[in-house]
Amino acid sequence: MRRQHFEWTYVVLSLVLIIYGAFSLIYSHINNKDVPILGLIFLIVGGVLLLIYVVLVIITLIQKR
Repeated sequence: MRRQHFEWTYVVLSLVLIIYGAFSLIYSHINNKDVPILGLIFLIVGGVLLLIYVVLVIITLIQKR
């Protein structure tokens, strides 16, 4: 049960980082403000976390065969 809890927490954290980063970048672009560095960092980190998760799931599925 704990493994599933960690897995869902990991996925939700990465999605929240991506959504917040994308929102802050779009908001600043619409209002003609400077690019928010923190939003860009959140977007990149969230994308990397999600990419790592997808790769690990694919590796796990291949090993189970």
